[in-house]
Amino acid sequence: MDTNTVFEIIEKLDARIFNYELNKRDSDDMMVLSDLGAITALEDFRDYLQKGFIEPKVSQAEDQMNEGGY
Repeated sequence: MDTNTVFEIIEKLDARIFNYELNKRDSDDMMVLSDLGAITALEDFRDYLQKGFIEPKVSQAEDQMNEGGY
């Protein structure tokens, strides 16, 4: 998977999280509990992608820059 694909996935996760946040404002209590679980799962997945894929790529690029690779 390339970096652009991961950024697109993260963007879609953020959009879905935003939609759940909007739904929480006008929902009943049971729906809010369900939305909170969904929000947490989406945020966890987004953070996993960020920390497990994007941050290592940034570190690698920074290391190459420091070595004169760019």
